[in-house]
Amino acid sequence: MFKKIPLSLPDLDLNRIRGPFQEGYGPFFHSFNILDHEYLDSLVCKQLRFHIAPITCSFTVVTFRGTPDAHTDASMTALNYYIKSSQAQTKFYRALDPNARLVVPQRLGVGVGHDSGTFMYTDNNLVEVDSFTANDHEAYLLNVHEIHKVIKEPLTPHRTMIRWLWPHVPFEQVLDSIEIL
Repeated sequence: MFKKIPLSLPDLDLNRIRGPFQEGYGPFFHSFNILDHEYLDSLVCKQLRFHIAPITCSFTVVTFRGTPDAHTDASMTALNYYIKSSQAQTKFYRALDPNARLVVPQRLGVGVGHDSGTFMYTDNNLVEVDSFTANDHEAYLLNVHEIHKVIKEPLTPHRTMIRWLWPHVPFEQVLDSIEIL
């Protein structure tokens, strides 16, 4: 479901990271292209090597107090490096009835009516199976194809992260392919 990955980028120059808008999920979750990939790669490649390359890398800002509903993402695997974690807790669940889910119809930047590939679940259909709370400057590899939800206190700052995605590669395969240097 998740694994903490030893990656630390405390002196990251965000002026070289946040580029133009890439996509968003509603008004609270926005991803931006990486402005200077060479800069970011030069920092990351000293600590990690991806033997299976991620498809995308983005700077992401989450302004909501968490995710309003438990959900699965369209991608299978994500590596989140939390610049500002806001001490948010990510919980993973198992559905009592896996067919009792709602399709999220669209996402910003992709086109109206586009099926996002994301599914939402109601809390009364779920059993919590695991969780973690990230700190600032920590990285977690996540199986985002599993049902999960993020819970954050309302008055804490926005969460910001660098997010690498492997849309079609299973969590275990990505985990096995990451070399810690």
